[in-house]
Amino acid sequence: MIIDCVSAGVTQTDICDVLDEEGSKMYASVITGLDSPVVAKGVTKILINGWSLTEMQGGEYIIPALTNLVEEGHYKIPLPVRVVGHGLEVVPKVMDKVDSASGEKFMVVL
Repeated sequence: MIIDCVSAGVTQTDICDVLDEEGSKMYASVITGLDSPVVAKGVTKILINGWSLTEMQGGEYIIPALTNLVEEGHYKIPLPVRVVGHGLEVVPKVMDKVDSASGEKFMVVL
């Protein structure tokens, strides 16, 4: 199964060529506003959002498994996360930092 989180299928139309011919061949396109055409024979396309995965068979194991992968260092979160404050009252104070941020996620702890 391919889970396309960035609509790569829009520009990389051969993305499904990597699927195992003997497998179930599924392409999950995360709803982003861009439609990814799936033209590969025998591929089932589904549209999902982040929580759709938890509704699939075995989905109750996804969040714990991802948590373990991150904690064990096997999966690196793509962007560094910087805690910029605590409480909703800091949100207006840090909004000016968003325009100058690049490659970093800001987090406010509630």
